[in-house]
Amino acid sequence: MLFVWCISSFFQIMEQKYMEDIAQFLHDMEWIYDFHVTKIFTKDIFSQMPEDWKASLLNLPVHTLNGIPQGKTQDDWPLSLRLFLEKCQKFSLQNLARASCENDPVADTRKVPQTFTKGLSEKKTHEVLCLLKLTERIANVTGSKYVLDIGSGLGYIDSLLHNTLKLTVVGAESQKDRVKSATERQTRLFSECSGVRHIHWALTDDEETLTRAHREVVEMMKADVICTCKEEKKGTRKPLENLQSSMPVNCLTDPSQEYHHVEENSSLGKSAILIGLHACADLSPIMLKVFQDCPQLSSLILLSCCYHKMTPEKLAIEGNQSNEENCVCITDETVGTDRGAFRRVEQSPSSLTDEDLRACNFVNFPLSNALKTILAQKKIHFSTFGLRLAAQESGLRWMQQTEKDHETHRNSVAYRAILEAFCDKDKLAVKRLRRHARKSSFDNFEEYINTIITNYKFVPADSSISVDDHEENILRQETQDSTVEFNQMSTREHISEELAECYKRFEHLFPLIEPLTGLQLALQPVMEALILIDRVSFIKEAGFCNVSLEKVFDVTISPRNVALVAIR
Repeated sequence: MLFVWCISSFFQIMEQKYMEDIAQFLHDMEWIYDFHVTKIFTKDIFSQMPEDWKASLLNLPVHTLNGIPQGKTQDDWPLSLRLFLEKCQKFSLQNLARASCENDPVADTRKVPQTFTKGLSEKKTHEVLCLLKLTERIANVTGSKYVLDIGSGLGYIDSLLHNTLKLTVVGAESQKDRVKSATERQTRLFSECSGVRHIHWALTDDEETLTRAHREVVEMMKADVICTCKEEKKGTRKPLENLQSSMPVNCLTDPSQEYHHVEENSSLGKSAILIGLHACADLSPIMLKVFQDCPQLSSLILLSCCYHKMTPEKLAIEGNQSNEENCVCITDETVGTDRGAFRRVEQSPSSLTDEDLRACNFVNFPLSNALKTILAQKKIHFSTFGLRLAAQESGLRWMQQTEKDHETHRNSVAYRAILEAFCDKDKLAVKRLRRHARKSSFDNFEEYINTIITNYKFVPADSSISVDDHEENILRQETQDSTVEFNQMSTREHISEELAECYKRFEHLFPLIEPLTGLQLALQPVMEALILIDRVSFIKEAGFCNVSLEKVFDVTISPRNVALVAIR
């Protein structure tokens, strides 16, 4: 037992060391990502790039440019640039998470009736089949016969879990229309069988959610549903081979804890699996707290997304102060207690300024006491822009970009940044009248100007009126000097001339846009690693030992491909 404790302590120290090193590294390189992409010119972002980096990254051939996110360097690049890319690879989530021990799920596609995957995209089919295989393994290990699926959507994974593994499933979905569609689909597939049930439930970050989760799981197990599907199921679930032999060890995988006590847990009635596929924003931390609180849950499979949509702490507090009727905050209790981690929050509004986005803290990041301590001691703070970086697509997709793809992306960023610079200079804001600019609008700047003038209206930056009301308000105020002056300034000719002038002023920076994007993509899996290691640490601080990060999907198909897997 002493040996096991020593190994566990070693891996805990390793996790904290990785969090500390990653946090410091991201903080040191925040100039690469801590800004709104349209403000690369107004914030003079490129002045922060080292001059020797600029010289090396200008006018790169496509194959060299595409290799930046994967840490592919050139011998003549500055040492600091090469070390940066080496660290990105060292701290990359794709290198820290372990590979799944499942076989390629695509090979099993033919074993799944087409009625269950009909209408699914290639990406969704891949995700559902991979999650099916992982859930099968966890069900075999834990002996679980029940599944609570949070964010179940139209119930594709739920019907497969029931049909293939004979599991009883409750799918919880926040959108009523999806619950209705999922129920109708379920009836078509299984007639009146109650082995899969879909419920409307929007989880919130509070004790009410904990209570309901416990109730739903207990009721599901008490019901002891007998499958009445008309479709005959072939065979039974077969136990998998020893899992340890095919699971490589890394800093997030403690080999002393590999499922060594799950049989004991199974006999205690902890027989439901909690799963979440693309659990968005605060939903992932909520699910961690649900798993932590509900002893009937044997295990957790959690795939997260949209980290940047997590609720800013400032908004939760202000919302509580401004409207007592809609109380959205529970006072923090003692740190470390199960329910003390809960605070009710509202969704983050989209009207936050860049300064708000950069300064705000988050209700659910960091989660662990370990990372909270590290950030406090080092005086490090991560903004919404950092969390948005973690939610970007994988750099592996960028490797397939053509020269034309890079040109289009470069123009898209540059032209929007020029528009931002013009509006910032003249204290204007743009209000969209029609749909967004077509991709072809970025072929040349003249076409882009025409698109902007046609599809957008320019109004004073401090104007709070809507586009629909703008004409009426202008007529009411046309006697005011400020409005007349604004109307004269915002003529088509003036806008075109000013935009053209901005183009000339920033054109020399265009060749650095794609290299900067490559540097951001190199950092993306590092930021995502910090978020997920923080969640691993959080659940371990609550006393759970069997927690790991596992690559479940092909990252080139599904960018958010790493699952947090925990067994009680």
